[in-house]
Amino acid sequence: MKRIVLSFTLVGLACSGGSTPSTTDTCTVDLAGNFDASVDSSGCASSGKTGSGDYLLLIDTTSAVAGRLQITIDLGAQPTEATFTSGSVTNWTAIDLGYDGANCVFSAGGSSVPAGSFTLTLDSVPDAGPPHGELTLVMYVQAPPGVDCGPHDVENVHVEF
Repeated sequence: MKRIVLSFTLVGLACSGGSTPSTTDTCTVDLAGNFDASVDSSGCASSGKTGSGDYLLLIDTTSAVAGRLQITIDLGAQPTEATFTSGSVTNWTAIDLGYDGANCVFSAGGSSVPAGSFTLTLDSVPDAGPPHGELTLVMYVQAPPGVDCGPHDVENVHVEF
């Protein structure tokens, strides 16, 4: 497949508890499936708190080719440096809007059908500073009738932040 290098711009994502998110310096996003893209971004990962006090990991980026990628993972009240998976976290969502201008959507999450999956290795606890870690995610294609979103049913996303 052809490799495309993109520039992403941070798009703020509001947290529902009113806390100010802390932002990392760099983020690398690799996409594979219907298209290959490697993205170096500044500040795509942040953390915040929900109204009930749970910590959220937030990843939010935008590009002309891949659209807007938003990932939210609820890490619970006392997150630790650990590995989290879609099997151990129920409250998570991932959506990529605007694939190549064709109104294609890639989605995953605890309430999505199909759910998709993720593995997150958190190297720093969000409350102790900007979040750092690695996320591997499988998202499913949600194609409107009559729209070709590519030859594959899934998009694989790998994020280092």
